[in-house]
Amino acid sequence: LSNAYVEVDFMKNFLFKSSLSVDINNNERRTFFPSTTGTLLSPPPILATGSHETSNARLWMFENTLTFDKTIANNHNVELMGGYSVQEYEVENSEFSGNQFPDDMVPWLSAAANITGWSNTKSGWSLISMYSRLNYNYKRKYLLTASIRRDGSSRFGSDNRWGDFPSVSAGWIISEEDFMKNWPVVSFMKLRAEYGATGNFNIGDYSQFANISPSNYVFGNSLVSGRSPSSIGNRELTWETTNGMDVGLDIAFFNNRVTFT
Repeated sequence: LSNAYVEVDFMKNFLFKSSLSVDINNNERRTFFPSTTGTLLSPPPILATGSHETSNARLWMFENTLTFDKTIANNHNVELMGGYSVQEYEVENSEFSGNQFPDDMVPWLSAAANITGWSNTKSGWSLISMYSRLNYNYKRKYLLTASIRRDGSSRFGSDNRWGDFPSVSAGWIISEEDFMKNWPVVSFMKLRAEYGATGNFNIGDYSQFANISPSNYVFGNSLVSGRSPSSIGNRELTWETTNGMDVGLDIAFFNNRVTFT
C-alpha cells in the first residue's frame, strides 16, 4: 500500500496537487487434511483432501486538483477547486481442490488422483471522475458551498455510462450577529440547509453484458461441453442516484458546555 503526491503553490492563490496511490494485495492459501483428521461425524481414517487458492488484486488511483483561495476586500473569502481522477481495479482468483492422495506424506495437489474442483476468474472495473467545488463566505458568518461531479464507470452500459451529481448548501452563523451579544448564554448558533445527489455504481462487474457460461448438452448420444446464455444484456444500465435534503439548527450554550442539534 503506497501513496505519493506533489504540491505546487504558485501565484500566491493557486495550489496544484497531483497524487498517485497503489494498493496491491496478493494472497495464497494452501490447505491439507490428512487421513488421520476425521470430522465430527466421520472418524478417521478418511479420504485425505487438499486445496490451493490464490487471489491477486490491484487498485490504483491517479488524481489531480487545482485550488484557488483568495480573500477579497477583507470580507469575501472564496475557495474554488477543480479536479480530475482516474482509478482502476483488477482481481484474479484461482482455486483447486482434490482428494485420493496415496498417503499423507505429500500434501501437494499433483499427488491427488482426483481433482474435485477448480475455478479461475478475473474481473475488473474503472472509474473516471471530474469535479469542482466552490466555498464562499462573507465575514465568516454567511456561508455557501456548491459542488458538482461527473463520473463515468465501466460497469454501466455504453448508453448511460456517465452520471452528474450536484449539491449545494448554505449556512448562517447567527451567533456572529451583533444582536446576539445580548444573549451571552448562547455561545454558538448556526442555521443550515443543504441539498445534493450522490451516485452508486456497486452493481458488480459486467452486468451490462449478455454473459455466457459453460454448459453441457447431449449431442449424438454423447455428453459434450459448450456454452449457453446465462444473463441478458442491458445497454441502458446506469447509475443509482440518491437525492437528499437536510435543514438543521446547531446551538451551543454556556461556552459550548451544552450542545443541541
